[in-house]
Amino acid sequence: MKTSDNQELIKFYQEICTDINTTQLTEEEGGIREQIFTELALSLLVDAGETENSRVCYDEKLDKLGRVSHKVNGYALSENYETLDLYVAIFKNTDTITTTTKAEVETAITRVTRFLKNALNGYLDRLNAFKNAILSLKSMNSTIL
Repeated sequence: MKTSDNQELIKFYQEICTDINTTQLTEEEGGIREQIFTELALSLLVDAGETENSRVCYDEKLDKLGRVSHKVNGYALSENYETLDLYVAIFKNTDTITTTTKAEVETAITRVTRFLKNALNGYLDRLNAFKNAILSLKSMNSTIL
């Protein structure tokens, strides 16, 4: 990577960190940094035309040993209800750019996949935030997994 590209990436990262800090300071209850990051990331995806109708909606379930079993940070449901995008953040909360490993990405994919499986098996009956999206998917009667 060229030095100028590297400098641009560092500047972009610093702007994201500043936005997260500013938002957290201005929110009435402080806000959760990972969710603020998710909101910023979804906003960038919407601006780039990569998604539409996105919502920040956090859910995390722990197993009996206290480990994260499933996790989701947000979703987007297409206007025609044909596509559901699920988002999971790998937020490290550092002042410097770090590498996200393949193992971290695979873990995130496993967690969001478990969320979807659990949702389709009744977990969301207790969670209103995702309920409409999953009901729409179920009404399509398609196999997702």
